[in-house]
Amino acid sequence: TKEENLTPSGDCIIGVNASYGCSDLPDTLKQKLKDPNSRIKFSILVDSHIFEINGFGRFFYDAILNRDYNVVLFSAFAGSFLTLIGYLIADIAYTLLDPRVSLE
Repeated sequence: TKEENLTPSGDCIIGVNASYGCSDLPDTLKQKLKDPNSRIKFSILVDSHIFEINGFGRFFYDAILNRDYNVVLFSAFAGSFLTLIGYLIADIAYTLLDPRVSLE
């Protein structure tokens, strides 16, 4: 959804029952988020489900802005490759642990 009066770019930001807003974050956390060597992990709790998002500071973002194509391509390739390896391991684990699932 897009709503022109929420942000200059027209993005719609939704926060329901959030503990903090961006302006409420401590200054030390804001500085850590700007550090390209920082490791970032966001956890979102919805009912009994936890969604986690992992990332690295502004490394990838700065590479895009600076048109550092080697870093951008490697980061995208490495992320895709590791995701596929994770799916492969999960599929193999399902076939080993659940007798109802087979490779056929």
